Amino acid sequence: AMNCRGIMYCVTDPNTPVLLSAPMEKFFNYEEGTIDHTLSKMHTKMVKMDGSLISSYTHLTDRTVRYKSKASLSSDQAIAATKYMARPENAKFAEGVKILEALYYTVNFEYTAPTNRVVVPYQDERMTVISVRDTAFLTDFYGDDLVELLKGYDLTEHFEGRIVDYETVNVEDQTAYVDQLRQEETGEGYVISLIRDWE
Repeated sequence: AMNCRGIMYCVTDPNTPVLLSAPMEKFFNYEEGTIDHTLSKMHTKMVKMDGSLISSYTHLTDRTVRYKSKASLSSDQAIAATKYMARPENAKFAEGVKILEALYYTVNFEYTAPTNRVVVPYQDERMTVISVRDTAFLTDFYGDDLVELLKGYDLTEHFEGRIVDYETVNVEDQTAYVDQLRQEETGEGYVISLIRDWE
């Protein structure tokens, strides 16, 4: 269930389904779920954006890179994201996504725009990369790990200025740290990736 949020397979041949798009693992509020998060180590703190999750995929027939929302290939957000990535000024960005797709990675974005307001208003339309996921092993890349992945494929320039704001954190008292973050009065909060030692 952790990996089922927005995941997409091609089932043209039911005997050989093909994984096309793998959004990041489902995440929870700190006290939610059945896992004791205090047993994990906090690693990357990312700004939680207030838009729509968009994920890349490659169409198996024409091999074009396309974009889907969590539950639809043709939602308003998926269509808007596709149009955004097709703009001439985003050509290098789109080329980087295409290269990663060819290497069997899914690129996950947050689509924000003045016309796609949830709670927090945004003045400009943007597709911000929040993670990249290896579709072979379902490994998530965030923050510094994502930056190193892009560097390894010579894609740093393709994604320059396109990655969500983040910082690597080393926290001793997680509960106190979470309480401190909850005192902030602006923004939508943070998403923090955890290193789970038992995996």
